[in-house]
Amino acid sequence: MTFLLPRADGRDGVPRTVINLANHLVDGFDVEIIGLLRGSTEPAFEIDPRIMVRHVMDVRPFGPDGGRRNLSEGGVDEHGNAVTRKLLFERQQPSEVAPLDPRHWASSDQPLIETLRSVRSDVVVGTTPALNLFVGSYAPSGVAKVGQDHMNFVWRTRDHDERAMMCRGIQGLDVFVPLTMGDQRDYQALLPDATTWITAIPNALSWPIADRAAPVVDKVVVAAGRLEEQKAFDRLITAYAPLVASRPAWRLDIYGSGSEMPKLRRLIKQLGVGRRVTLRGHSQQMPAVLRGSAIFAMSSEREGFPMVLLEAMSVGLPMVAYDCPRGPAEVLRDGVNGRLIPDGDDAAFTAALTELMDSVELRQQMGAAALADAAAYSMPHIVTRWEAVFARLGVHPEPAVR
Repeated sequence: MTFLLPRADGRDGVPRTVINLANHLVDGFDVEIIGLLRGSTEPAFEIDPRIMVRHVMDVRPFGPDGGRRNLSEGGVDEHGNAVTRKLLFERQQPSEVAPLDPRHWASSDQPLIETLRSVRSDVVVGTTPALNLFVGSYAPSGVAKVGQDHMNFVWRTRDHDERAMMCRGIQGLDVFVPLTMGDQRDYQALLPDATTWITAIPNALSWPIADRAAPVVDKVVVAAGRLEEQKAFDRLITAYAPLVASRPAWRLDIYGSGSEMPKLRRLIKQLGVGRRVTLRGHSQQMPAVLRGSAIFAMSSEREGFPMVLLEAMSVGLPMVAYDCPRGPAEVLRDGVNGRLIPDGDDAAFTAALTELMDSVELRQQMGAAALADAAAYSMPHIVTRWEAVFARLGVHPEPAVR
């Protein structure tokens, strides 16, 4: 089977979760990953050596010695002209097939089409709306065409053009796999006459489930994710700010990096909460970080499927999250494994944090429930669900031969 990614060497949630799945499917299938654009020499996430990886377009610039180096370091092209990431992207014209996705260019359309036509797998899996369009239109005859999407229905159908692209892409597939049951129901209602089978499968946990729940006694509220507008860490900091004075023994640690970091630093300073609210940057030790915390908080404005909540569940942390579209409501059972807050209600978010801060017994009770719920998102369970999809397409696992 073949998975198509915008960037096989990307650092965001799509390559992370797709590579995670591919690394486990390779035990029963021949697997390859194709990235549309290659910008780095090494992948951000470890890929099983049994998986063949190739790229449609290599956009790493040439350095002065003729070798390639990362775009973020600049470089020169084969003619000696300076090339930067910004200049490279500015030179591109929109894709004729998927003009709404800035990762697709007119110059990459034909190379991607030719790459797709060269695929010899039984199944091709697109992982974005644009890639699903290409899969449906250009994958070889006889190949099962599967599409995923890692963002929610509400966001994908927010305007006419986006909705039209989603509909065209889905209708060209044999199977479309959104991440949540809510999305499954919405797409089925949007396309009642489509022959495409629409069935939801969530992402899997990135690591094994803990043997026992975290003790949740250290007075730390933890949050994690890309420091980008979508994740809305500004409203988490705002909701937490009253607790700096009322619960001074506690602290909020936010892990991650991104373009919003300067803005968030300014907000922390403006609110005067710097002594108890800290931007911790990226960590390679998140399981340990989570186990050493007492509450997990998520403030996103939108999600496809919130991996950070699964990761908190996997160590037995109680959660507090806004009921944003979409995903938190399918993971978080209000009053059982955490608190699900009406989207945008900062006062209710603050109150929920206070409730959990003030009761170790409640934290332990909800944490134990979260740990039990995590089993549904274990990798073996999710692989079994994907194997059922492939079996319906006539593709069955067998020992991989390399």
